[in-house]
Amino acid sequence: MQDFVVKKDRGMFDLGHPLWMPDPRPGTEVKFFLDGPETYNAMVAAMETAIQKDHFVYIAGWDTWDDFNLDRRGTGDIRGKTGTTLRELLRKASSRGVMIRALFWYQEIIAWRLGMSNNPENRKARDAINDLRDVGGDGRAIMDGRVENMGSHHQKLVLVNGKDGLIAFAGGRDFHPNRVYKDGDPKSDLDKTGAKIDEASAPYLDLHVQIRGRAAYDLLRDLPAPIRGPSDRRARRGMKSSRFAPNLQHLVAA
Repeated sequence: MQDFVVKKDRGMFDLGHPLWMPDPRPGTEVKFFLDGPETYNAMVAAMETAIQKDHFVYIAGWDTWDDFNLDRRGTGDIRGKTGTTLRELLRKASSRGVMIRALFWYQEIIAWRLGMSNNPENRKARDAINDLRDVGGDGRAIMDGRVENMGSHHQKLVLVNGKDGLIAFAGGRDFHPNRVYKDGDPKSDLDKTGAKIDEASAPYLDLHVQIRGRAAYDLLRDLPAPIRGPSDRRARRGMKSSRFAPNLQHLVAA
């Protein structure tokens, strides 16, 4: 690994420190995904394992569009299966008693001036989750802009605790229609008369991983902005017993 640091910069790093390149976590299963459909298919399958009140779905999103279909298992239709947008999947999970928590990036004005705002789509995703409470669900979501002026919450995390235990996803892929649709395609599957993809190179590839085992608990521990609430005790009780599980951190609405 030292060969990746140019010689003049090596004094800036303690290359012998274990956190420079930690050993792989034993007892961890990792799957790699490169394109959008296979990533979203795996996420949908994980969400389907959350079936009762002591289960949860946690999301930390940089740019989150919740209105395009995610599930393409068993179909050749590029538009995917109707009713499988993130918004609809979370609503279905909530109807089963599953706890939904999310944190989305809020961009301050300096980012707006650079044409980088994700606020409109993130606000819609936040509101859809918080609206679950109006129908008896347990949904809490916030937008958070507490970063440096040119910084961001760039996490793209999904963690699901269900009947198969904790399943975590991390990497470079957020929930964005340009990961599955091409230039000129409608962005939304809930309103196909709306905006279209305007990116000649779409759909984009990116590396994402699914993690099960000890390393999944590391991601759970490191979820950003842990704001605890009384209802989150349910998730603590519902976690499968593991001597490797750290203290859980939970996201709730402000």
